[in-house]
Amino acid sequence: MVGAALVASLRLAGETVHATTRRPEAQGPDRPLLDLTRPQDGAALGAGPYRTAYICAAVARLDDCFKDPPGAFAINVTNMAALANRLLADGTHVIFLSTNQVLDGNLAFPDESASLAPSNVYGHQKAAAEQALWDLAARHPAACVTVLRLSKVLPSELPLFTSWAAALANGRPIRAAEDMSLAPLPVELVVDALRRLAQSRWPGLFQLSSATEIDYAAAARHLCRHIGADPALVRPVHALAAGFVLEPPPRHTIMDSGRLTRAVGIHPPDPFAVLDRVFAHLPPPSRDPGP
Repeated sequence: MVGAALVASLRLAGETVHATTRRPEAQGPDRPLLDLTRPQDGAALGAGPYRTAYICAAVARLDDCFKDPPGAFAINVTNMAALANRLLADGTHVIFLSTNQVLDGNLAFPDESASLAPSNVYGHQKAAAEQALWDLAARHPAACVTVLRLSKVLPSELPLFTSWAAALANGRPIRAAEDMSLAPLPVELVVDALRRLAQSRWPGLFQLSSATEIDYAAAARHLCRHIGADPALVRPVHALAAGFVLEPPPRHTIMDSGRLTRAVGIHPPDPFAVLDRVFAHLPPPSRDPGP
């Protein structure tokens, strides 16, 4: 999602972009084939060296990492690091997308100095990936490595919200987790942050999340207000007990974004404003046919 939006933004600005694909039938002059399920030496990247490489590809669904840790580790850590090593050796600025899940979430607003303390498989893998990149940076003294940790990035359309809206419009209750933190980011803001970091060649670790955090039940009630549904239709539940997740969710997903703001002028958004942007793209809910 972030990668596709970033490519579209860069091309709209007139930049020359090579967007990798793992599908052989989709490869072309500006679409080098790159399959991170396989060991990497970077040779497949073709027309390098590149000024900037944004590493967006990952197994990012928490449940997928939980179900297949070795397969996800190969993509998220081993093969990603091998690719980054080749890019850094060529003098490419490597920008890596990480996650708040590398932290335990026990405290709100941790800054970049907080110790890595992942509490799920995905977080452990992203923490290992971050450390691998810092090790590579030490081996390449002239290298420029940037890591941007993100909270939940929302696309313009989210199937969860679409299904919620359809149910609510027909008076049906929905279940929403009251113990899952949500510090949402619009994908457009993430793209802006990535481009600014690339333009300024800022190295090091940065974080971005919304200005405050809510939970999914609060997001569901906000949707009710948006479409004129009864907020009483929202049934708060616990995520693990409801089967929404396979591992306990962190208490907090919000992070301190101050360093990013000071460096490139990106400010954390209001979470309800982010939701409003997504809700504006909801299709008109269809009413259930009567008897």
